[in-house]
Amino acid sequence: METLRGLQDYVVGDEAGPVGTRIKLPSSFKGSPRDMVQQYQDAMAVVARYGKPDFFLTMTCNPKWDEIQECLFSGQTASDRPDIVARVFQLKKFWHTSMSLNFKKRGLPHMHMLIIMKSGSKLRTAADVDRVISAELPDKNDDPELYELVSTTMMHRPCGVHNPNASCMKQTENNGKKCEKKFPKAFRETTSTETDGFPAYRRRDDGRGIDYKIGNARVMLTNEHVVPFNPWILRKYKCHVNLEACGTVSAVKYIYKYVYKGTTRAAIQIKIVDGKETEVIDEIKQYLDTRFVCSPEAMHHLYGFPMSYRSVSVVQMSIHLPGEQNVMFQRGEEAVAVNNAQSKNTQLTAWFEINKKSQESVLPDGTFPLHLKDSRNYVYHQMPEYFTWNRGENLWKPRKTKEFALGRMYFISPRNREKYALRQLLLYRKGATSFEDLLTVEGHKWETFIEAARAAGYLSDDKMYERTLSEEAGFHSASQLRSLFVMLLLFETLNNPEELWEKFLEDLCEDFKHQGFSQTESLLITFTKFCMSGWMSRGR
Repeated sequence: METLRGLQDYVVGDEAGPVGTRIKLPSSFKGSPRDMVQQYQDAMAVVARYGKPDFFLTMTCNPKWDEIQECLFSGQTASDRPDIVARVFQLKKFWHTSMSLNFKKRGLPHMHMLIIMKSGSKLRTAADVDRVISAELPDKNDDPELYELVSTTMMHRPCGVHNPNASCMKQTENNGKKCEKKFPKAFRETTSTETDGFPAYRRRDDGRGIDYKIGNARVMLTNEHVVPFNPWILRKYKCHVNLEACGTVSAVKYIYKYVYKGTTRAAIQIKIVDGKETEVIDEIKQYLDTRFVCSPEAMHHLYGFPMSYRSVSVVQMSIHLPGEQNVMFQRGEEAVAVNNAQSKNTQLTAWFEINKKSQESVLPDGTFPLHLKDSRNYVYHQMPEYFTWNRGENLWKPRKTKEFALGRMYFISPRNREKYALRQLLLYRKGATSFEDLLTVEGHKWETFIEAARAAGYLSDDKMYERTLSEEAGFHSASQLRSLFVMLLLFETLNNPEELWEKFLEDLCEDFKHQGFSQTESLLITFTKFCMSGWMSRGR
């Protein structure tokens, strides 16, 4: 892959070095790191439009389901038939707004789902939460079926002093251990929303419990150990189905990052080419080197089952400077790739073209034909709501159905000044017919997009940086937001950095709060991270 301009320079001989030295694993490969990041940002685009999800559901396959057991031969277990496990789990019908599927190390399919309710069905009070979610053992005599399901699938097994080596026990900073799920929970008479955005559910000390044997000891599991569930869903699916209410937007970001997490390992290989060190980044090799695949997941892929789903479509909108669009090519076919790229529209240049056609369609009396759709009424990222992108013909076509899609422009760092300024222009300008048109503000054509955006008022004061930080806070993690803030402090001219610090302080330290640190501790850690990042950046 290379930009069109870089490929042109190579073809005419201006560039002696190799082109396309980065080997990319594209987001079209499902489950790749790029795909997971893209899914996360697409999901956050839905949140930005419709609001935060109301429920977070986690469901794990039950190897004792009748559909699985009936298909096993004598002496077989579910782990012997990953094909059956994959197919039965796929057969379980469910509703969702966003869903991501992964697999536990023991091989069982494990699904995360986020659900956005309509305005009339949202949880508004603690009583609403209690009607939908329970964190208590049911009465064994009144409802023996539900009691059996909760006691066998929804109880957090003994940990802490009873079982310090449990898988949920994690090392703390003082060399101790604690349950990462924070079990056992405290008894409480009412449901309330905690400061971290997740409700503390009602867990009454009603004397109900389960006698659980661990080693030579016996432990009583009570309502302190119940994983929150919905009775109707649990009866229907008869497996581990944890249902949580989402409290705040910061909690939603934490959940989405968990749902769409990807591999964290990376590798860089340095090769010597013509006496020079060349950095070769092979994303495909990185993915293969860091990937763990269990047998049910392999069968899931072989059957072609989806690994994720989102009920609202999101179209990623490409942004590029003139001649800087990416070009895919085979080694030795650079000239052909240049000719093909010059004759094909990108999403952006196709937007220019359809705006030209709309402009030419205006009737002599100044009106627009009623049977046509005027693309000049929409900014670039609104196009997918009213038009569809035809990949085969590389053009925008008016939507003929009531299907709906959201548009999301890729985030651009302010350090890439020209491209960032172009993005600012695209956010607000309607009906542009060319790059030159975007460069023209009130009849004057500027030389750069920075000048044009500044003349249009999009880069004045600290409002530009505030919009950038606000978008980063909505779509990315706290650590990424801190990195961006440090970069702005070091390399940009902020008129009032203290005001921006106060405005985004909660977003800057939200990940430390989710790790269990207090407000004061989170602020101190955040400030320390800032100092370290600034020192390292200056050192380089």
